[in-house]
Amino acid sequence: HVLLAEGKPDEAFASLELALEADPEYLGAIYNLGATRQHQCRYAEAAAYYEEVLRRDPDHADTLSDSLSRSRFCHTHSNHLLKRLGLSEYRG
Repeated sequence: HVLLAEGKPDEAFASLELALEADPEYLGAIYNLGATRQHQCRYAEAAAYYEEVLRRDPDHADTLSDSLSRSRFCHTHSNHLLKRLGLSEYRG
């Protein structure tokens, strides 16, 4: 998140890929790869990472839904991701 906050999404993505390479089961890295792609407006890629998180652990649905609903990104895009993932739409 630090690299992303510093406006370095490519570096953040590369760092997360290394973390995932070191521990392929690290769901936090997969989730944050999705968040990085979402930050870059690469929504299809973001959704693929989020889908992988849910495939590996469906219990993350509430956390993911809450995170996307509170996202600072356009609610239209967040709603699209939520629908694609089979989660509730943001109505705030």
